[in-house]
Amino acid sequence: MNVKRDIELVKGSPVMWITETVTNLSGFDRPFGWNQHVTFGAPFLKEGESFYDMPQGWGQVSPSE
Repeated sequence: MNVKRDIELVKGSPVMWITETVTNLSGFDRPFGWNQHVTFGAPFLKEGESFYDMPQGWGQVSPSE
């Protein structure tokens, strides 16, 4: 497997876009599941100074069909 991760930050925007691509380099199909969850802490968040809020009911499946 080859895993590529692109992280995009736009100046003035509070959003971080993460795009990942996984390529099977073997000669046969390899079914797998891909599940991730975000975990932020130091140094990105500082106790007593940072606020982190994320809806828990949203998710995305790719390809969408």
